[in-house]
Amino acid sequence: MLVQPQKPTEGFRQYPSEVLQRLRFIKRAQELGFTLDEIINLLTLGDGDCLEVQSLAKQKLVLVSKKIADLQRLESNLSHLIDQCSSTSDLSCPIVDSFKE
Repeated sequence: MLVQPQKPTEGFRQYPSEVLQRLRFIKRAQELGFTLDEIINLLTLGDGDCLEVQSLAKQKLVLVSKKIADLQRLESNLSHLIDQCSSTSDLSCPIVDSFKE
């Protein structure tokens, strides 16, 4: 994805502005949940195929929405178990018992 310039003997590597721009692109795409393989695909497509990029973004949005729904279910289940645990005086723990089921 990035070409690494040679390191001079006396200092730090100097990256051209295009490389820094690409690095910002990669970082931003990662922040939006794209994998490195997907980012390579996006870089290959570039500005020339907006419909294809839009399609990839829509696919990512569907996955993100599913993850959010899964996390909301998990939150609800954990809240329910915590409520059960705090409202019981039994010797057994409802949370631990639920793991045994």
